[in-house]
Amino acid sequence: MIERELRALGIAVEGKSLFPRVGECSPDVVRAGFEKAGLLAARAQAVHWTPNP
Repeated sequence: MIERELRALGIAVEGKSLFPRVGECSPDVVRAGFEKAGLLAARAQAVHWTPNP
């Protein structure tokens, strides 16, 4: 609905490719969408490691 209304105002938007169409918009989901859009810098990926015995 928001995209449609913004387009009616003449504003070019694209959100469906950045955010899921269903489900909760948790802070992590919103941040991931902003990262895809280039509005936020990507977070460093977690490094998985196992301790040496």
